[in-house]
Amino acid sequence: MRIGILGFGRFGAALGELVLESGLPLMAWDPAGTVPVTFRAQESEELAARAHALVLAVRKLGRLMP
Repeated sequence: MRIGILGFGRFGAALGELVLESGLPLMAWDPAGTVPVTFRAQESEELAARAHALVLAVRKLGRLMP
């Protein structure tokens, strides 16, 4: 099962390490381009199409609490 991570900042990168340590295949994409080339998707659409499970790892913009 290929895990996809959309957003590869601190949380996404830490989660990616855990996914790799577990032996599962990983793909990731980040608009800042911070994903290592070995498992980088070229576009978010490619990530969504090829991942069996997709994790959204982005921070919420604006206020954190209503």
